[in-house]
Amino acid sequence: MQSQAISLSIALTSAAAGYALVAKGVRWPVDALSKVLLWFSIPYTVVYSVLTSDLTSVAITASVAAVAIGSAFPLSYMVFVKLLRLDPRAAGSAVFASALGNTAFLPIPLMVFVLGDASPAGIYSSIQSLVAAIAVPLTAGYVLRSNGDGASVISSMLRFPPAIALITSAIVRAVWGPMPWLPDAFAHLTNANSYLMLLSMAVVGASFHGIRSLRPSRTALAIMVFRAAYFPAVHAVALATLPLSGVWFWGLVIEAVTPPATMSIIYSWHYGFRTDDVAVAIAYLTPATVGLAAATALLS
Repeated sequence: MQSQAISLSIALTSAAAGYALVAKGVRWPVDALSKVLLWFSIPYTVVYSVLTSDLTSVAITASVAAVAIGSAFPLSYMVFVKLLRLDPRAAGSAVFASALGNTAFLPIPLMVFVLGDASPAGIYSSIQSLVAAIAVPLTAGYVLRSNGDGASVISSMLRFPPAIALITSAIVRAVWGPMPWLPDAFAHLTNANSYLMLLSMAVVGASFHGIRSLRPSRTALAIMVFRAAYFPAVHAVALATLPLSGVWFWGLVIEAVTPPATMSIIYSWHYGFRTDDVAVAIAYLTPATVGLAAATALLS
């Protein structure tokens, strides 16, 4: 309980600090933090997942996460780029926010409080990091290519640190196999990185500055509708057909209703996409997630 309270305090303080800094015209600390997260924290998470995961067995939770997130990228691309025909700078961030959910920051404490076990969130979050390492640069490349840059897909991959981390760690894993000693050897660094990831809320706070109104635009509404409809539908099918029960069943229920990920804003900044619509969607969907998780507590 104390650990969750500390994490929540760090996140809320970071969000307030990010907003205050940008409001005062001091943006460089937030920009520097986003670069640290993009070049260290997220790649570290990807490398750690690849080198320590049990790749010989496919967990149901991991499979559901991979299918849900992986299919969300092309579908949301069709919605925002082909159907709504948004400007690339708005479409890119909308796709990221629609496909990538807050799979750890909210679900972990919620699962601890509600279920007493956050294992589903750990697996789900790791799978999202791996999927994002490939899907984010590919999606950004196609979105940017609408401006006539035919080499955007390749260049997007080459300048996206998580993708480089995925390729490198996959080669290392193929050559040397699993590394069961790594979790103990890097326990302190892994723990420190988890707190560093909490600081990403400063980016969310910074993104709120400059928003004239929390009245959702058409794009923000579309993001919210996509996350509120698509992910619950995919998870409902999985929960109805797969042999899940207990913490794993209710863990997927919570993951099905998460708001857009903070990292979607960091990825958007990296590619020069607009983030105001994403920030508004996060503002609406985050309290909705907490409310639904509370309902889950009563049902479970």
